[in-house]
Parts: sequence; structure tokens; C-alpha cells
Amino acid sequence: MQIDARLSGYLQMLKEHVGDRRAPLRRLLAMLNDYPRDAFIGTVELAAQYRLFDLDRLERMVLKRIAKDYFLFEVESTPGDEPDE
Repeated sequence: MQIDARLSGYLQMLKEHVGDRRAPLRRLLAMLNDYPRDAFIGTVELAAQYRLFDLDRLERMVLKRIAKDYFLFEVESTPGDEPDE
């Protein structure tokens, strides 16, 4: 499998950071497959600038980036929810 060139630098830094552990690399691959590619790669590029290797935080950053595009909820008011006037 060929890795996007924009990810290769971060992937190399992550490999150096985690050593022989494979789980973080598998998790990064899973996130790449789960999230919209542009949002994920943009977040990884930002993480690379700051040498951020906390994958929980990276995932939260991706979710925050895509929240308005994919998680739109309409809230319906029900009787009793409205403030008294």
C-alpha cells in the first residue's frame, strides 16, 4: 500500500516515537480509513508541526474539524422547554 506523501513525514516521526509498538500505527491507519481524507491529512500536517503523537488528541482534532460538516442536529423544542415570558 502506498502512503500519501503528506502523511509520510508524520508516519516516520510516529514510528521513531513509538519504537517497536505496532498498535499506534494500526490506529493511525484505522483513522485514515474512518475519517474524510482531507480533514484527516490536514490535522496530521498540523500535528506534525507540533510533534503531537497523542492519537486520542489527534482524533479529537479530526472530529472537531469535521463536526459541522457531518454532525448536524436539528433540535426540536417540546412543550415545557421554552422559557417563561
